[in-house]
Amino acid sequence: RWPSYRGYRCKIKNESIKKIDANTITPERFFTEFVAKRRPCIISGLAAAHDFGILSECVGSVEKWCAVLKKCAGKARIRVEKRKQNGRGFGRGSDKNQLKLNTLLDHLQDAAHNNRDADYYLTTQPLAEDEEGRPEICGEPCTSLFLRTPKSPPLIPTLLSTLIPANINVWMGCGFFQKKKNERNSSGLHHDFHDNLLLLLSGRKLFRCWDPTITSIAKPTGGQPLRIYANGRIVYKATPSVLADGRDSVSAKAQTISSRLDHTDDEDELERLLDAALDTENAHRDQSFDTKSDPANFATIPRAHSPKDSNVYPDLRHLPSLASFVLKPGDALYLPCGWWHEVTSFNGFHAAW
Repeated sequence: RWPSYRGYRCKIKNESIKKIDANTITPERFFTEFVAKRRPCIISGLAAAHDFGILSECVGSVEKWCAVLKKCAGKARIRVEKRKQNGRGFGRGSDKNQLKLNTLLDHLQDAAHNNRDADYYLTTQPLAEDEEGRPEICGEPCTSLFLRTPKSPPLIPTLLSTLIPANINVWMGCGFFQKKKNERNSSGLHHDFHDNLLLLLSGRKLFRCWDPTITSIAKPTGGQPLRIYANGRIVYKATPSVLADGRDSVSAKAQTISSRLDHTDDEDELERLLDAALDTENAHRDQSFDTKSDPANFATIPRAHSPKDSNVYPDLRHLPSLASFVLKPGDALYLPCGWWHEVTSFNGFHAAW
């Protein structure tokens, strides 16, 4: 049951998620009651109550959202996931195709017009790196939304002013609710490695959530975790040196050594630091990164094909959980790292930031 996790735990099965009003919650209270306690919540009316730039103007309007994207990033090449013939859901980063954003938008709008599930889905994008190997925080179309729109979205939302963005994405597809084929538009059961703020712009998303203590029962693709930090950060064998805040301990040590090298003139100290730098470089090189297999953060337990809502995953049917809930446009979900969740997108063209 991972006693090392010290955050919020579901007390009963189908526990109601906490809902807060974006007009009344303050950043200080939000941090104290949700971020610090690692408790998920729905933030009602976030896009209207807080200035999200062009995103606030596009909530509920697929036509305007597509027009904005086509104008600022239509010719940009993006990587999209292609639906497999077996109907497996999206989100694992496999089977990616390159398309122009204009092509994807036309495909999604055509699917919505004809009431059918789209074959492509926009998920996370490859990130460019700076000269020191540090990745950018976003790819297209987010980069163009920041740089080429008069009302760019905020890099750090006011409500989360105490947090630093690790990655920013647009999620976009087209799907319709089908009782017998619900998994076609499912993300699959998984957890994220960073806290998540998801702002829904169009469509609907159905969420099912469990806290990090179910990790062993979920049987992750990455194997049983090496550790789960107090904040819910889950660490697997493939990346053993990850710290609770997401930094790599080897890289953090190398950064400290580099800083000390810049501020010392002592020859003995310089020699010790250079030896330490060589050791950390070798340690980083020795770490194995398998980019061909499924991500480590997906569950492998079976999913029922036509289950009752509370028994989608039979192995979890007796465990405490949040009751399933639907996010609507303009609302946002705060989900701390390590929380297991499945997202089913429906109601046609759906987009989230």
